[in-house]
Amino acid sequence: MLIRFTLDNVHSFNTEQEILLTPGKNRNHMHHIIKGEKARDIDILKAAVIYGANASGKSNLIKALALMQRIILHGDSDTILYDRFKLDSTSENRLSKLEVEFHINGVNYAYGFTFDKLQIKSEWLYFFNKEKDYKVFERTTEGRDVSVTFDNLKLSTKEIHNLEFVGTITKPAECFLHALNNSNVDKIKGIDMIKDAYKWFSESLTIIFPESKYGSLESNIATNESFKALFEWALDYFDTGITGIQSTDVDFWSSEVELPKRLKEQIQKDLKIGDSGIVSALNQLRFLIKKQSNGDISASKLMTQRKKDGKIEDLVNFEINEESDGTQRIMDFIPAIAELRKDYQVFVIDEIERSLHVHLVRKFLSMFFERTQGVKSQLIVTTHESQLMDQDLIRKDEIWLVEKNKKGESELKSIEDFTVRKDLDIMKAYLQNRFGAVPHFSSRKPEPILN
Repeated sequence: MLIRFTLDNVHSFNTEQEILLTPGKNRNHMHHIIKGEKARDIDILKAAVIYGANASGKSNLIKALALMQRIILHGDSDTILYDRFKLDSTSENRLSKLEVEFHINGVNYAYGFTFDKLQIKSEWLYFFNKEKDYKVFERTTEGRDVSVTFDNLKLSTKEIHNLEFVGTITKPAECFLHALNNSNVDKIKGIDMIKDAYKWFSESLTIIFPESKYGSLESNIATNESFKALFEWALDYFDTGITGIQSTDVDFWSSEVELPKRLKEQIQKDLKIGDSGIVSALNQLRFLIKKQSNGDISASKLMTQRKKDGKIEDLVNFEINEESDGTQRIMDFIPAIAELRKDYQVFVIDEIERSLHVHLVRKFLSMFFERTQGVKSQLIVTTHESQLMDQDLIRKDEIWLVEKNKKGESELKSIEDFTVRKDLDIMKAYLQNRFGAVPHFSSRKPEPILN
């Protein structure tokens, strides 16, 4: 679970800002808190709802977290593609910083790095409790000189030397965490803490942008009956009118899979026997493909089913792209319902209300809190929807605001920073600009006259 995310000189964030998911003094919705098991453990909130006007920096906050995940999992080994803050003449010469504190497998970790577009200058991993931090590794780069130090690892001198060697040959724009988990040293038993840190980014953290699609949906529907049953239940729960969903076989070489013939031939050539994947056709349909033992390519697609004349025995199939944008958006979220019922899952959803009625979004949040009580999972969302700002639904320390100051810098603040009564209508106070982070309309310039 995410405890804290800190960023500096990334996108629209010029100065160091942080979002913190630890509870304040609020006694409301105590089941929204994952309590630490020991006295020195840290209590963690299950949710964060992030508000702000258009262009305030909400999505940039999520993009910065996605940038960090990309660097760790995919290794930007030549240059790091990102934007520094552009409205400050000094930012081009200052390092950027990304750091997360998170909880996985019973341990709290702090991992981060400072960097520019060409090099990761420093990198660190610690584990900690309320009282103390403990170093796992630190890596610093000065020109061509690389220094790597380790502590609190039960390793032999030879194993430490092997880790140090990986640190010295890590490419300038590649992080050490990526290099370690993509080398033979990941088989060393004594580096479980390093593996867990990597695992949090690779297996726990899921980021959903408005254009994101769940990549394993087709294969899970086709092969996992319990997942299919949950998916159909959720479609009914959200009142989509869909009775069922099924995987339908299609001819990969037919015009239905709208791809150039030469591209299909290339896919058949490149795909290995037994491998599968998702292809998006020109007609906006997605297909699950797999290379069979005889070299042929099988293909299938998902179709929704609705009752004809209200009769369950008479179903009509619909293409996914025939469904409304709202229904398709719900289908993107349903896998989160299954995953969030597992420990250590963190789903971050940008613009959760996109194409959805507020009642559906509220229902989704309520379902999360109801069905994951006692589960160490988290839901973090950005939204414009002020009707979610309700103390009957979420805690005030779960509400965060992003606002740009006069210099164009995005700044983060929590509703917890304000004096808020337990019975206060937070939505009304927010819309009255008591907390900021609402749109401002300028009239400084005269309206131009069209000729």
